[in-house]
Amino acid sequence: MELRIKKLLENYFEGTSSVTDEQTLKTYFSSGEIAPELAKYKPLFSYYVEDKKQIFERELELKKAPFLRSSYIKIAAIITLFLGISWFYFSTSTTENEELGTFDNPEEAFIATHEALLLVSKEVNFGIENARHLEEFEQSRKTIFK
Repeated sequence: MELRIKKLLENYFEGTSSVTDEQTLKTYFSSGEIAPELAKYKPLFSYYVEDKKQIFERELELKKAPFLRSSYIKIAAIITLFLGISWFYFSTSTTENEELGTFDNPEEAFIATHEALLLVSKEVNFGIENARHLEEFEQSRKTIFK
């Protein structure tokens, strides 16, 4: 039995023991038959058994918040809620009146789309040019750090 308990203790301290192994150790150390060389581990495992026996019997006094403090919090919450709702309402109502970029004439729509695509193409080409410089830098770095 001692060899098994020593092996369980070794696993426990290495952190590889299972829940059933720890339960076995708790029951062994809570019993009265403990080997003298293992007696030093008794407080470690008997603590759990003794701790379960303790009951907290003292009553706790709960203090209530004063009436004025809670009413101020309620008033502040209502004002914050009102301001949030009004801000949301007025910010969304202004976007409804804005023109969304729609066109009645298909030729105007084509011209505006063409200009937007040219702008995007110009920016993409600029990005590609910068990427070429990065490729040259990468080739130089590979040459230097071979």
